[in-house]
Amino acid sequence: MLCGDGTGGAMAGCDDWTAEMGERRVLHASLGLRPDADATTVRLRADEVQLAAGPADQIAGLYVVDCSDLDEAIEVASRHPWARSGRIEVRPVWP
Repeated sequence: MLCGDGTGGAMAGCDDWTAEMGERRVLHASLGLRPDADATTVRLRADEVQLAAGPADQIAGLYVVDCSDLDEAIEVASRHPWARSGRIEVRPVWP
């Protein structure tokens, strides 16, 4: 995870915050999303999967799925009900 990598900057203090929020039991999961450039947006229209490079306009929720590759992640995303009327952003996380 990028947080607390010792380089300071924007990530400085993340480990302390994560520990505090964990102790308060308000933090349920923590993942570092890779950059917007690594995102793929998935839509399903008339049973056709449509892909676009880059992020969705707005993130309304987050699901973490463990897929073997981008193709599997796209298939999983295309089956989500929101893919029919909205868009599903698929983005890898940092190891």
